[in-house]
Amino acid sequence: MKQGFLILLLLLIHSCAVLDQKNRVILQGLDAGFTPKTTTAKIALSPISIPIGFTAFMIDGLVLHPFFSLPCAIDDSLWAFKEVPNTYILELIVFPMRIVTMLATFAGSEVFRTSIPIPYSCGTI
Repeated sequence: MKQGFLILLLLLIHSCAVLDQKNRVILQGLDAGFTPKTTTAKIALSPISIPIGFTAFMIDGLVLHPFFSLPCAIDDSLWAFKEVPNTYILELIVFPMRIVTMLATFAGSEVFRTSIPIPYSCGTI
């Protein structure tokens, strides 16, 4: 029950971004090279193509798109470590808070970027 709920939660989190055509790298490759021309061929290949397409869709949504959005999420979270002039001893107190802030910002940015189809603004792709 818990595993099914976790899988459902992961699918719901990544559903919007996967529906954007730019975020489906493997599925676009399959569409370009594996689309039969005739209706008979489509019907004959459907027992093979449906599981392959579903697997490609899952890999795109749960592996590739989150991986491609990692550099942008890291770029979003590095603002916590910008230098503040004249902190000296205050830096000892602020540093642990910066680490917590960076991790929270990274996690939030990664979930946001993989859930909502926003363009890559950090220049990685």
